[in-house]
Amino acid sequence: MLSDRVFWVTNASAPAWVKNSGLATDRSGFIAVNNYLQSTSHPQVFAVGDIAAMVNYQLPKAGVFAVRQGLPLAHNLQRITQGKPLQSYKPQSRYLGLIGTGDQKALAVYGNWGLYGGIFGRWLWRWKDGIDRKFMRQFP
Repeated sequence: MLSDRVFWVTNASAPAWVKNSGLATDRSGFIAVNNYLQSTSHPQVFAVGDIAAMVNYQLPKAGVFAVRQGLPLAHNLQRITQGKPLQSYKPQSRYLGLIGTGDQKALAVYGNWGLYGGIFGRWLWRWKDGIDRKFMRQFP
């Protein structure tokens, strides 16, 4: 059977080890963290990105949040080892999502707006690929 359109909708899921770790989690099993990116049950543990769920924000599992949490995480790790007060992290409320479709095309999503298809799909892929490669070059 052929189709004109296929929608593949997935959601991130927490790995099993988190449930067995004793760390506090949200309803979906992700590590619950406060605004300092610190576990709500074990203050010596920090978590960011897709493994974490900020208890004061309902964030989608999107790479843009993981990337932007990196620097605040690094600062708070330094601050905690120096006995200094931690700094709160506040995620942006709007973000551009560039999602690769696996065929050297991508779609862009910003709020309720989306763009894909035609020449845009390939152009968006090049843009996303450039952003991803630039980010990865930071880690030789």
